[in-house]
Amino acid sequence: MKASLPEINSESKNKPAYKASEYTPLSGTNLENKNESTYKASGCASLSGMLPEEILAAVKPDKPYRANQIFKAIQSGAADFSLMTTLPASLIKSLCDNFCVTSSMVAKVFRDDTNAGAGRKPENGKLSILLHDKNIIECVLLSDLKERKTACISTQAGCAMGCLFCKTGESGLARDLTASEIVDQFLFLEKEFGEISNIVFMGMGEPLDNIETLFKAAEVLNHKEGKGIGYRRMTLSTCGLADKVAYIADNGPPMRLAVSLNCGNQKKREQVMPIAKKFDLAGLKESLLYYQRKRGKRITLEYVLIKGFNTDKDDVKSLRDFIQGLSVIVNIIPWNRVPGSSFQTPSQKEIDFFVKLLDANQISYSIRHKKAQKIRGACGQLSSETHYQP
Repeated sequence: MKASLPEINSESKNKPAYKASEYTPLSGTNLENKNESTYKASGCASLSGMLPEEILAAVKPDKPYRANQIFKAIQSGAADFSLMTTLPASLIKSLCDNFCVTSSMVAKVFRDDTNAGAGRKPENGKLSILLHDKNIIECVLLSDLKERKTACISTQAGCAMGCLFCKTGESGLARDLTASEIVDQFLFLEKEFGEISNIVFMGMGEPLDNIETLFKAAEVLNHKEGKGIGYRRMTLSTCGLADKVAYIADNGPPMRLAVSLNCGNQKKREQVMPIAKKFDLAGLKESLLYYQRKRGKRITLEYVLIKGFNTDKDDVKSLRDFIQGLSVIVNIIPWNRVPGSSFQTPSQKEIDFFVKLLDANQISYSIRHKKAQKIRGACGQLSSETHYQP
């Protein structure tokens, strides 16, 4: 029996994801631990998203090398200008008076201790982050079996795409994030959970809808004087904005690409992904073929398995037809529960059946193991709701 699909609420497309007037600090928040040079509720000129040369132009220190010192200190985790002991007192005062390290702050920390061993930090975690305009975003720390840590970063407050299987899109898009707000998430996650080796831009929002800002943040995080995260350790995920896939093929840094496909059948894809009506599968495939001609890289196709909806033989056949001529790996993601949704997670039997069909059709795949579900930090579960208690 096919899943009953909820109607798309078109009114939510432009609805602000969060009303500033509704914000009240959470219990356990660390708002009180911040001082003005770190965070200013009215907004400020944040330096965390700037490259050394941009810091030089903005701060205008008497000695140019000071800009490099400031950049290194921020990227090393200095949360306050007063902690930058290599700087003269006069420069620290000027920085405190005119700038802030970050323009956002951690409002609440969620920890998933499910697989934590003795003396180890939690395997997975989530941060709710308060922006200067009181919008709320979330980012996640994920660890694999080898204890490698990956930061799942948001690029927008909310999301305009309205995918029905995703919590983020329920409230619509509030706004794009700045480069500083994107970089801040990584800095906060690393401070809370330790050194991070990989980044996936798969959090709240559609990365390709804020692409130039994302490129800027990635450049900051890649910089050799800072975090030095290699571009090959970064992945951006899109719901399939075909025109911008072609754009990043021509103009983007060498990050990895993932595409949220979920259906190889156009009509079914439109049922759960409104963007499919604008960018159909034929156009999306054309852009992916162009991307691979330009970049020569394998693409990850994300496939959220929904009980009774996209798990049968016809679904695998349409998937096989779509990937013909492409070099891809299909990442199977059993749907993560979202309160209020009529969707259901497929049973293990249904997942195994689908996987056997993939094997029979010689389709390369991986299965995403469930992570951070306990704290609603898994794929499709992030939101701007500050009242959630795990």
